[in-house]
Amino acid sequence: MIAWYLGGRTDVDELLLLCRWHHSRVHEGAWRIELDHNTGEVRVYRPTGEPYELGPSQPGKRRG
Repeated sequence: MIAWYLGGRTDVDELLLLCRWHHSRVHEGAWRIELDHNTGEVRVYRPTGEPYELGPSQPGKRRG
């Protein structure tokens, strides 16, 4: 996902709703978010580049 201020798209397919605290972590804290458009899965990476484990990112989808 490319931020709109870096030339990314601003349509609904490129948006991810975040609360203010998490929004600031992405922009000021160097966290990275990726959205897989094929599956709808969201991946989050720490500033170190390590993946951050989320719960299921699709409504109704359970792991295991």
